Amino acid sequence: MMELYLNLKNYFMKNLIILIIAITISSCSVDDNSKTKVSGLEGTYRLTSYTVENPYDLNADGTATTNIIAETNCFNNNLFIFDVDNRGESQNATKLDIDLEPNSNNQYEYSLNCIDTPDNTAFFYNIEDKIVRVTSSGNTIDGTLSDDDSTITFNIANGLTLPVEDGNGGVTETMQDIVLVYTLQ
Repeated sequence: MMELYLNLKNYFMKNLIILIIAITISSCSVDDNSKTKVSGLEGTYRLTSYTVENPYDLNADGTATTNIIAETNCFNNNLFIFDVDNRGESQNATKLDIDLEPNSNNQYEYSLNCIDTPDNTAFFYNIEDKIVRVTSSGNTIDGTLSDDDSTITFNIANGLTLPVEDGNGGVTETMQDIVLVYTLQ
């Protein structure tokens, strides 16, 4: 009887040890998916809004707005791509050349040229308290990530130089603060 008791005790002890090891191993998992979101930012964000502080009628349609995308129909393919390793790439497919030239009535009109210039630039980023800091070639810009992680907004002081009439029949330049909004695709 004692021998049966010892055999049962050994059997239960071995099974208990095996059970403890199995539970320990199953509770620890290795995530081999390298695309797991770690910051909530990973993905492709497209430029969906580009506004300036003062309205302009850049496209000569008779309506001045602060929306540069609507006024120019440029910037349709400008992207920020954020990877999980705190690296990314900005893809600026279009740049805008703006001139202010006299027309046949001796009034000034804007001349717009959307220039296709594929420009891919690598960057590093970090995020803390919904502030996204993007750094490339020693330059840093901060943006604000929305609560639902769907948009990043960059406020850039003096980010756009625009030619304007100077009031004396000539042209001068003005600096405009800009707000860029990138939306998760």
